[in-house]
Amino acid sequence: DTGPPSRYEDRAVRPRAAGPDACGTTGRGVHAPRYACSMRIAFVSTWPSRRCGIATFTSDLIEAVHAADESVVCEVAAIDERNSVRAYGPEVRWRIRQGSPDGYVAAARAIGGSDADVVCVQHEFGLYGLWKDESWEGETWIEGTYIDHLTPFLQEVGKPVVVARHRVLPEPSDAVRDAVRSIAA
Repeated sequence: DTGPPSRYEDRAVRPRAAGPDACGTTGRGVHAPRYACSMRIAFVSTWPSRRCGIATFTSDLIEAVHAADESVVCEVAAIDERNSVRAYGPEVRWRIRQGSPDGYVAAARAIGGSDADVVCVQHEFGLYGLWKDESWEGETWIEGTYIDHLTPFLQEVGKPVVVARHRVLPEPSDAVRDAVRSIAA
């Protein structure tokens, strides 16, 4: 006995084997092999086992997608902390080192070259950029400069993208406002 089944085993959703799959292509991911796939979605997010609400949200979102249509293939580009290496399941096809601008561009190129039909980005500012020179001055928080890593990803990926923003800042700095505008562009 290997313990309780994973979320994917509970739904009879299995990792793709090497070789041609139900959609006639070779790849990896999670899908229900008894159906021809209707769509391939690349999710860009944190992913369990990382203790992060967005990781849990994305996992639940993929479960909901599969509950609605088991033929959808969902693959994940997992965002890892700088000094972390996690053991993920077969749903994680790509990895991004958080805070590394080149990692986001490399992932965009890999996803762009994949058979994904659409990219679903789970956005939170800390996952897709760096804050520089922020600090407290007395009782006042001084926001530093935000260095955006999502815009280069969006420019490079070459696929339709849906961005779910998980934080809306009431009074964004100019750098944050520019980053948000580039998401909407």
